[in-house]
Formats: sequence, C-alpha cells, structure tokens
Amino acid sequence: MEHLFTIVRSPDLDLAIPHRARKAYRAIIWDDDRVLLIKSRKYGDWKFPGGGAEPGERAFAALARETAEETGYQLKTRIKPFGVTREYGKGDGGNGLFCNESHYYVCTVHPTPGVQRLSAYEIEHGYEPIWMTPDAAADENDRVPDDPAIPWKKRETAVLRLLAARRKNP
Repeated sequence: MEHLFTIVRSPDLDLAIPHRARKAYRAIIWDDDRVLLIKSRKYGDWKFPGGGAEPGERAFAALARETAEETGYQLKTRIKPFGVTREYGKGDGGNGLFCNESHYYVCTVHPTPGVQRLSAYEIEHGYEPIWMTPDAAADENDRVPDDPAIPWKKRETAVLRLLAARRKNP
C-alpha cells in the first residue's frame, strides 16, 4: 500500500527506538463529489469512519464493523487500497514511543443506512455521519483549534486535502 505521509507529534522523538504500534482501518466512501465523514458536534472536526481491529480481527472485518458502528452503513465487499499514514508520538504516560498506522481504503456502501452503534466516547464527541466534499471538510478542520482530545485532526485534514487534489488532477 502506498505510504502517504508520516506525522511526528514531538520533535524530540527518536524513531529508531522500539515502539508500540496500533493499526487502524479507515473508509473513504464516495458519492459523486462528496465523501461520507464523521462530524463531531462537540469539537467541530471531521474524520473518516474507521478504527482499530479487535484481537484476531482481519482488516476488512475491522473496517466493515467500524464503518457500520459509526455511520450505520454496511460496506460492500469490494474495496481498494488508497494508502497508509504513520503518526509517531509519546507512549502512554509519556514513556516510550507509539506509532499509529492508519490504512485507508476506498469503499462502497449499501444505499440505506442502519442504526449507529457508538461507543461512550463517540457519543460524548457527538459523532454524526454526514456526506461532505473533502475541500469543505478540510477547510472546517483548519478552523477547529488543536486539542489533545482530537489528535487525528491533522492526519484527517491532510488525507482530505490529498483526496481533493487527486480528484481535481486524476
């Protein structure tokens, strides 16, 4: 899968040391010029549906489960790899090194959504699935203040900008 970019959250990190890694899977779902995104009513940021795999869960199963939980939409089985991002930061308690690897896939969904099944923190964030153009979502993310509660904002905004640029210049 194409490596899209790497984000290093602290300039003093030594990327050569062993680190704990987390793989996440994120859906890029198009409808004409809009993508299905998750809007946080609490913070105002936009993100792609997706998240981490449960122990023993395969990539597509994690992607399908997370998309259904966060949006209510069921994925169709045909998916296409888009790219992977890596984010390095300090581990739990500020110790060690942590790497979050996000694998993005272009997906399609069945037309009628079901019911969201949000976790407690997703309910607290006020997650709502909305179709939005990548440019408009990225512009709104740029206006949202940085906040440790939404560390994905920089990554998601960068992927939204990539999508918008590739859509304009295929």
